[in-house]
Amino acid sequence: MPEGDTYTRAAAVARRVLEGHTVLGVAGVPDIRRRADRVIGHVVCQIRTIGKHLLIDLTSGWTIHVWLGMPGRVTVAEGSTRSFIGERPRGPTQSFRTGATRLRLETSQGTVTVQAAPTVEIVRRRVIDASLKSLGTDVLADPFDWDSYTARAERVDPARPVTDVIIDQRVLAGIGNEYKNEILFLERLDPLTRWEQLSTADIEALARRAIALMGPNATRSRRITTGAANPGGERWVYQRAGLGCRRCRSPIRVAEMGSPPRRTFWCPVCQAPRTPNL
Repeated sequence: MPEGDTYTRAAAVARRVLEGHTVLGVAGVPDIRRRADRVIGHVVCQIRTIGKHLLIDLTSGWTIHVWLGMPGRVTVAEGSTRSFIGERPRGPTQSFRTGATRLRLETSQGTVTVQAAPTVEIVRRRVIDASLKSLGTDVLADPFDWDSYTARAERVDPARPVTDVIIDQRVLAGIGNEYKNEILFLERLDPLTRWEQLSTADIEALARRAIALMGPNATRSRRITTGAANPGGERWVYQRAGLGCRRCRSPIRVAEMGSPPRRTFWCPVCQAPRTPNL
């Protein structure tokens, strides 16, 4: 599933085509087509991301809200250059169907197309901003809001496992299951460690690790969390069940954990459970 870095990358590329330019043409889902007059002829004044949400603000006071879900992807055609942002489905043939076009915006600079995204809607900016207030600090926000993150972390149920909290968008927005696994490995945390077992330094380190991993990947064509760009070497534990840990060579384990259950990968040696606080 696209995570916060995918949205940040999509926004950066789309800005070159849309931001500061008048929309000349629009197509997509019925909600967009019915309200085309609120898009066509108006300037895109800003493109924002909040966690896993892409927001295209227009001078008309309306905002196009995109959530890519699992299958969604963005294509930006700038002049004769085409950029693909999203998760290419993997398979033995390396071929894929892009899915139905959910949104297409055209300006004098090019075209931005969103395909297969579950959510594409046009909403008053004040309405969408209010609805997204429940989200936690955007992990890739510049500057990062440490006060907000700390306050939300303090309100977490102490008994919740860290595997749940780290992907709770109300605490820290933008982290998905892949980064969850990689961050917990690098912080040497057993996925079922209770939140109350973490120190203030541990909680801060989770956010710092997320920023360090996701920031550089926001400008790459594929995610790399190990520092190694060679195929098959990009990840520490995610989707490596049964393979040797890159640190200690112990077999990586996988299990459904959390609520709702998600596939979780971890090294039983490097991420040994902590002794409960007495």
